[in-house]
Amino acid sequence: MISAYVEEMVKDFSPDQLAEIQRILMHVNVYISTSSLTSYAFATGVATAISLHVTLPLSGLKAAAGLTSAVVGSLGVYGIVQHAAESARRLQIQHPAYYQMLYFREIEMMYFLVEPIFMRAGVLSQQWTDGHNVPGVDDKIIRLMGKQ
Repeated sequence: MISAYVEEMVKDFSPDQLAEIQRILMHVNVYISTSSLTSYAFATGVATAISLHVTLPLSGLKAAAGLTSAVVGSLGVYGIVQHAAESARRLQIQHPAYYQMLYFREIEMMYFLVEPIFMRAGVLSQQWTDGHNVPGVDDKIIRLMGKQ
């Protein structure tokens, strides 16, 4: 889901713009390893770097564990589904474009797993329109990593 977010932010960027973002990120000790600088490769590299820098809060880990052991109790499943639905609804209101992208990939109900990362970074208060310049994108990536 993080990769999809970054991919959408940089989808119209040229290789030179992606290289510029990569240089800016290197100044704050964020290194992205890519063999070719396409928007997809860049997004995958950024998502990997973010997942290495960010730890999921205990509540997110509990929810993920709850999903895997959903057979244990239907009330637990209902609680997780309810939590996922509420989280998806918040996303739909906060950032409709990102919600729509996740919805088309049929993963919008999984957003609750990464919601704490996005809320802590505060990147969903900004829409895609302000993300089509290098300074805006690199700032969002840095905040997602918690390196403000």
